[in-house]
Amino acid sequence: MSAAADRPCAGGGSMPLSGLVDGEPVVSCLLTEEEWSQLRGDVRAKRRTVTMRCGWKGQAKTSKLGTQYFAHAPGGDGCSAGETAQHLRAKAIIVEAITRAGWTAQTEVPGEGWVADVMATRGDVYVVFEVQWSRQDLAVYRHRQQRYRDAGIDAIAWFARHYDDLPRADKELPVFGLDVDDAGEATAMVGVKTLPLAEAVDRLLTRRLQHRDHLANGQPADAFVVAAVIACYRCHKGFGVWTARQTTV
Repeated sequence: MSAAADRPCAGGGSMPLSGLVDGEPVVSCLLTEEEWSQLRGDVRAKRRTVTMRCGWKGQAKTSKLGTQYFAHAPGGDGCSAGETAQHLRAKAIIVEAITRAGWTAQTEVPGEGWVADVMATRGDVYVVFEVQWSRQDLAVYRHRQQRYRDAGIDAIAWFARHYDDLPRADKELPVFGLDVDDAGEATAMVGVKTLPLAEAVDRLLTRRLQHRDHLANGQPADAFVVAAVIACYRCHKGFGVWTARQTTV
């Protein structure tokens, strides 16, 4: 499974981190500041050419948070517009974390009916990371998750800005809270713990962050539960109630 360089751009509302520089695929956020500055100068001077995946001429830009990205030159179809600087920054952090972990990172990877924000590959293992900036229903999450699984993706992780109504610990749908502040610092909410986004990505790839039904030592937690049957004050019929008084882990 691979992302073809001549596939269409990642649809409306994305700011691509990938483009073609003189025909060669480049991930913008993996270039050093010096390399990016040189590229921008060369593009302005027409010594080098940036082409978007849809075939339209592109530009090399830097967001207000310092994220390097590609965009359509004036007159394009606008499919490189719409993302916030914070959304773009989160994707760049994920790309950088994947690379540091020794995996290959690709962005805006197209498939049958989907475009992955970031894909990590190592050998024949494929892991997709999605940054969900807008609110999305749980049913849509599950539908999109299943499409990735049907395509042979080994694992998918979601970092969602709106996650209040989503499962906190669902092995089949790992969704973690995401926050990116005005300075571009990104954190992920994993259970009740807040981690730097880059650390969360690294832990997922190295399997130091996994869903567990039991404690790490293999022993289940002990819960002290009190249950009783009481009568309804209106109809006087009995119904069961319970409460967990104490949990020991």
